[in-house]
Amino acid sequence: MLTDLLLNTLVALDKPIKKSDGGGLHIFVLPFGRKRWRLAYRFEGKQKTIDGGEYPAVSLHRARVWREEMKALLAAGTDPIAHKKEARFQAVADKVTFEMIAREWIEARRLAWSPRYARLIEGRLEKDILPVIGDKPIRSILPRTMLEALRVIEARGSYEMAHRIKNHCSEIFRYAIPDGRCETDPCRDLSAAMIKPSPVRHRAKIEIKDLPEFYARLNADAGWNSVILRFAGRS
Repeated sequence: MLTDLLLNTLVALDKPIKKSDGGGLHIFVLPFGRKRWRLAYRFEGKQKTIDGGEYPAVSLHRARVWREEMKALLAAGTDPIAHKKEARFQAVADKVTFEMIAREWIEARRLAWSPRYARLIEGRLEKDILPVIGDKPIRSILPRTMLEALRVIEARGSYEMAHRIKNHCSEIFRYAIPDGRCETDPCRDLSAAMIKPSPVRHRAKIEIKDLPEFYARLNADAGWNSVILRFAGRS
């Protein structure tokens, strides 16, 4: 087994050397004095090695604790290297904000949109959503967070716009799900809690056979409405 005294005296001259501490843990000594902990293990029949940091920043005691942590992962059927990569990914993913994904989503869709529509979507998000949740990690945004942001839009009577922006945000969340930067779409079930906009009521259509009578009545009306309608009919 290794000791701090031995570790401090180990020197590699022209090629790396390694000294074992048992249980797969060893110190890998590089030329010019650098020393790194490594753990050799087998997973699914394959021999692997994982790096455990540099000595003395990672002490002998901490390296031994780390070895036992890695063994616990192996006992649970987890590859320590895969676990380390996932931990790094999660650390990066936790820093990805809603605005970062929203901008990326817009760029990914821009070729399929007209320039006018792209500006429209950007404008809606920049006005009502990005100032509220733009700087939040996208993985941390909950349904109630989104509902609170949409309530502000509803408060000014823009019920239809609130639903449209909810749909835009839903697409942004779903865009980030496949690669793991987001896990769920917090907008998915919000419609039931939002104010429904009034249905659009269209005038009954005029059949072609009824047009002569319609224009006859229109011409008989001398009010301003008839003037406007006649002008619109000629445009």
